Amino acid sequence: MAATGFEVTSFVLGLILGGLLTLGVCFPRVGRIFARTLAVVLLAGGGGMLTWVSYGLLREEAWTAIVWGPIRIAQTSDAFGWSVGLLIAGIAALAFSFNRPSV
Repeated sequence: MAATGFEVTSFVLGLILGGLLTLGVCFPRVGRIFARTLAVVLLAGGGGMLTWVSYGLLREEAWTAIVWGPIRIAQTSDAFGWSVGLLIAGIAALAFSFNRPSV
């Protein structure tokens, strides 16, 4: 049984994120840097997706479903939900990156 491209990609991303999470727990400075980098990626993805969906609605373009593995974005409301979720996750990661433990 051959692995699909999505399964291999998910495994590699999980391996990388798991390793970075372990490094972040062992070394707090690395964790803060990783959280800020993740926040930038999430905020950019959420903002870009929100802009793309809004622009498509204003131009009244036909909507085509986006399927990536088990993730399916079939309607504009799904895309708005994903974009707002990415924005909120980015804001939370940025807030957590500035949270320092009290000594």
